[in-house]
Amino acid sequence: MPSVVLVSDMHGHLGDTRYMDDWRDWWSAQGFAVGRVYMDELLPELYELGETVQQERLHAMLTLDDVADRARQALLKRLQFPSPEIVLGFSYGGFLAATVHQHLGTEVSVMCISATRLRHALPLSASPRVHALFGANDPFTPPAQPMLGAGLMVTTVPGHGHEVYRHPEVCAPHIVNALPLRYRKGPPTSATLSSANPARRP
Repeated sequence: MPSVVLVSDMHGHLGDTRYMDDWRDWWSAQGFAVGRVYMDELLPELYELGETVQQERLHAMLTLDDVADRARQALLKRLQFPSPEIVLGFSYGGFLAATVHQHLGTEVSVMCISATRLRHALPLSASPRVHALFGANDPFTPPAQPMLGAGLMVTTVPGHGHEVYRHPEVCAPHIVNALPLRYRKGPPTSATLSSANPARRP
């Protein structure tokens, strides 16, 4: 059975994690074993104050070069087993996944949704195997030309902003199109899309 690992946004368990459950359900419906990595598991010292950590402070710490490097090393350790075929990261988690891709196996595909910090990391090594998806209304999306020039596959979703990753039913057709052919079951149907989240919450 192929496997996928989901990498959370910067909030980890402290945020609204329903999107992680929704994506787990969707990937399971596609026949994948699903692992999940939360940011507070990678950098527990940053989250030790729990919910009292203010979003602005957390963001400021996560964007420090040495903190991002520690997060990347911790993510690589977590990806050693189960050695997934696909890594899907959300927002900051997508940025981390894309920037460690060169250290993963040549058969590993990385998909990242709303990974806007890629604008600070281009060009990427091994970037032709990275698929980046953004909401068209996300104001922090990197300019298209540097991403395309670096070889990334780029998709934008009309009518959505940064938190498009919280809506698998919107993103799933684009994810299916980006899957390596050996994992595709054919075009997504309304049934497979609704299985990710049968009662979508606002």
